[in-house]
Amino acid sequence: MPPSKPLKNIAIVGIAARFSEATNAESLWELINGTTHTSKKVSGDHFDIDAVYDPNPDAPNKAYCNQGATLGDITQFDASFFNIMPKDAEIIDPMQRLVLEECWNALEDAGMSKEEISGTRGGVILGITRTEYLDLLLRHNVPYHSSTLSGNLVSCIAGRVGHFLDLKGPVFTVDTACSSSMTAVNLAVDQLMDDHCDWILCGGTNLILTETLFVAASKSKILSPDGTCRVFDEDANGTGLGEGVGIVVLKRLADALVSKDRIYGVILATEMNCDGLTLGLSAPNKNAQMDLQKSTHERYGITPNSLTYFETHGTGTPVGDYIEFSAMTESFNTLSPGQNYCAVGSVKSRLGHCMGASGILGLMNATLALHHRQLPALKIEHINPLLRVSESPFYFNSELKEWHPPENQPRRAGINSFGLSGTNVYTVVEEAPSSVRQDEKSGYFPIVFSKKGSAFGGLPEQQPYTGNTHTMSGSVVGANNSISIG
Repeated sequence: MPPSKPLKNIAIVGIAARFSEATNAESLWELINGTTHTSKKVSGDHFDIDAVYDPNPDAPNKAYCNQGATLGDITQFDASFFNIMPKDAEIIDPMQRLVLEECWNALEDAGMSKEEISGTRGGVILGITRTEYLDLLLRHNVPYHSSTLSGNLVSCIAGRVGHFLDLKGPVFTVDTACSSSMTAVNLAVDQLMDDHCDWILCGGTNLILTETLFVAASKSKILSPDGTCRVFDEDANGTGLGEGVGIVVLKRLADALVSKDRIYGVILATEMNCDGLTLGLSAPNKNAQMDLQKSTHERYGITPNSLTYFETHGTGTPVGDYIEFSAMTESFNTLSPGQNYCAVGSVKSRLGHCMGASGILGLMNATLALHHRQLPALKIEHINPLLRVSESPFYFNSELKEWHPPENQPRRAGINSFGLSGTNVYTVVEEAPSSVRQDEKSGYFPIVFSKKGSAFGGLPEQQPYTGNTHTMSGSVVGANNSISIG
């Protein structure tokens, strides 16, 4: 059957990443292909995990896990650089601050200056599942402020970026739970295809500022006790939580070629569907996952056996991973029967489940793999025998290695992203056209400077900040009923 839809052909021209122990795309790639999981005990600058920790999973209002792939130094923020008053910065949700910084970094990575893009038809679409900072401010009796509303609305996380950059295209946030950031990518691609904008920032973020998520996830019995995602492993016992921000810059491929942009990869196709009625809202639907993959390949005329890497949603929950792998196997075998031709990975095996940022993290893992022409390593020790991997089109790649595509074919990857809400997203990406591939060690590199800002103190009764005056410090309410200043 001939394809019913043309390929999207959307270029990824900029990447910014900040996740546990990774501050940019290159350090993220090194971390993904390292030897360890980044889960560690949640530090006191987030909240007092000891106050709610109890290894007994049935203990009321307690969390049986105290580990996560959390960020450090989330209080640091150069307020003056973004034209924000210090006292306003203290009230603004740290997710807004981090997104501002990483959107700026993504634009720098794409070689786009503020002067060049101001007033243009640029856009921002972000996937964000939750925000807790306002609750934290109220818990600690922080007085309402003129920035309390705009500083803590989820919509204003994208809106503040659009305001600062003076953008005239679509700017909004979306929440489909765990698939939020890939839903954002899906919508961003459509905005470009429908000519509602000329370029767009999209991605997602997640911060865990209170104990709520740990306790709620424990009551749902979905957490791994040690915070480690053992994806597709026989010893898988639940997911681990992570924090981070991931942003990509997208352009139509034709425009990126005219601009002679560096292209990390190209989005060929992306589609969404819903699980519909299942045994429960959070229960995954194998048929829905399978139908989404099959219909995407058929609509765009992409044969599954042209893919040689697959970035799975892969949370490390035994039921969820089994359903995902079974759906992948059946959908691929229906259209392209074969065995062990496609490597499987999941970045959650290194960085945990980053909620609203999990999908974009998977996209970046696949895209960086295309860019480096290497297959990323999946951290796995004992493959779950129930998966029957040897009889499937897939295999697990346990170490970083060169990526050799089928003869005369480009490197291609599929990406799964599923939401607790029932929203599923499936995306196919391809390496940059051979005409624009370049040695990443050649060419010119920017040396970036940020102007020195003056330091400011915390909220009332706090001592003045005396740290690095090159970086304006924001604030996060601490676990000891105070405002902690970075």
